Amino acid sequence: MQIDFHSSPGPSLGIEVELEVVDRETRELASVATGLLEVMGKGHPGGEHPKAKHELFECTVEVITGVCQTVAEARADLDATIGELRALTDARGLDLLCSGTHPFSHWADQEISPNPRYYKLVEEMQWMARRLQIFGVHVHVGVRSPEKAIAIANALSGYIPHFLAWTIVASLTYLLFFVRSAVFLMGLWSTLQALALCWGMRIHPNFAGILAARSPSQFWYAWRGTMTRWLVEYVYIPLGGNRSHRTRNVFAVFAVSAAWHAMNVPFLHPVGAAAALAPIGAWALVNAIVMSLALVWRRRGWTLWPAATPALLRANAARSGTWIFGGVTVTFLAFQGDHVAKFPDFLARLAGLH
Repeated sequence: MQIDFHSSPGPSLGIEVELEVVDRETRELASVATGLLEVMGKGHPGGEHPKAKHELFECTVEVITGVCQTVAEARADLDATIGELRALTDARGLDLLCSGTHPFSHWADQEISPNPRYYKLVEEMQWMARRLQIFGVHVHVGVRSPEKAIAIANALSGYIPHFLAWTIVASLTYLLFFVRSAVFLMGLWSTLQALALCWGMRIHPNFAGILAARSPSQFWYAWRGTMTRWLVEYVYIPLGGNRSHRTRNVFAVFAVSAAWHAMNVPFLHPVGAAAALAPIGAWALVNAIVMSLALVWRRRGWTLWPAATPALLRANAARSGTWIFGGVTVTFLAFQGDHVAKFPDFLARLAGLH
């Protein structure tokens, strides 16, 4: 097989940018590329815009430049086409995003662009192609001869370790930022504890022993110890605590907790606040049910293990991923839903049903 090399009279530059189209309200990827490109193509030969194209998914518009001689020329070329595209997206409540992938839209929900080339790609590669929800920026450099291209590639290959090291450094930079933030918050909390002791007060620690928790109550005391203690002392115990109506008291505690967490919703979700409140209500209901069942289980002395089961095995089982899943994953992510319709779908994906 012969591959023809298309020489460039001199050094030249061409850029391709794969832009994600997202809905401004939901922030989800929007499969609208065909409609946008049809409008952009009006007045051009064949009804196709020369510098705005389809990509694999309908949520993507690829913007390309012509053959440019300088970086400034390439940038101006991109800006002109993106300006045309942005005028259409703004009018439709859409926005453009440039990132390696989308943070939460699922690849299985994306539509394939109506192009035989892409249909063939998916038919041949199946799952591997369907999961290609990735978006990139491609820079093409033209040179005068194939020999020069090979020489340049050989020279650049010596810097591959440097490029890889740079990607690792960039990733570590973000990691260190989050670690530093966490350390700062723990240090701030320790400072507050020390100041409280100076005034003769003792603040219950947060997140202390969270991975060693063996029951829902231990988990919540560890997760947000200060708030949990307040809820127990000022809601649970005054209502009767463990003496009477325990189930009612547990539900009351999580109702108050849900009301507390819902206070910020009108500020984070000024549009659709009612829908954003539903996941918080679901979170409170699920946790109240689990906590009530756990209390009944403990009070009646039920166990899943034979009497001869070693105590260490029982303890490790109690500390298993059940409470981590229920207490951290579902609890935390339930707050992230912009719309109640997404919450059942999220749960189904966690269960592996999608």
